[in-house]
Amino acid sequence: MKIYNCEQRSEEWHNLRLGRVTGTRIKDMTAGKPSTFENLCRKIVAEKITGFSADPPFKISAAMQHGIDTEEEARSVFEFELMEKIEEVGFIEKDEDFGVSPDGIIDNCVGVELKCPQPNTHIGYLMDPGNAWKAYLWQIQGGLWVSGFDLWYFVSYCPNFQEDKRLVVSKILAIPEYQDKITEKAKKLRARVKEILGIVQ
Repeated sequence: MKIYNCEQRSEEWHNLRLGRVTGTRIKDMTAGKPSTFENLCRKIVAEKITGFSADPPFKISAAMQHGIDTEEEARSVFEFELMEKIEEVGFIEKDEDFGVSPDGIIDNCVGVELKCPQPNTHIGYLMDPGNAWKAYLWQIQGGLWVSGFDLWYFVSYCPNFQEDKRLVVSKILAIPEYQDKITEKAKKLRARVKEILGIVQ
């Protein structure tokens, strides 16, 4: 495992992600249809060969821009409330095929996923905080698998709420069922990527 301290969304960060299964792709690898899995393998191969992203240009919606703009505030509130210091990192590399981009790490052994959702979404997290993270299940379990960390925080922050309701924090451990599934699918992906490379190179 190697940690890169580059700025996320920078050219270096984009280059590090090329040809790898990243956090947002882990769901396609583990829980997608066979056609989704095959398409992911072909994307990985295409990126390894060409050095260009196989995904269309990413368009940032107003809600996503809100999340980007509010993330630093969310980080500060989390640090104050939990008395933990978050270190910002760019990319965590497992190997040549896998890596993730957490919103931060704590003491090099805990990952952090920060979300700044719309108020109605935050209400859902307040109503069922224990399951709030499950909308990002594969991303978080994938982060634990890639990093080997002991723990991952899922954090939802919405400044519109009163002080004691603006932050929802869940602590997530590696769940063997999901870790085994990722390991199984990762083995199949490596084999399929190697097979495709053997055909097209």
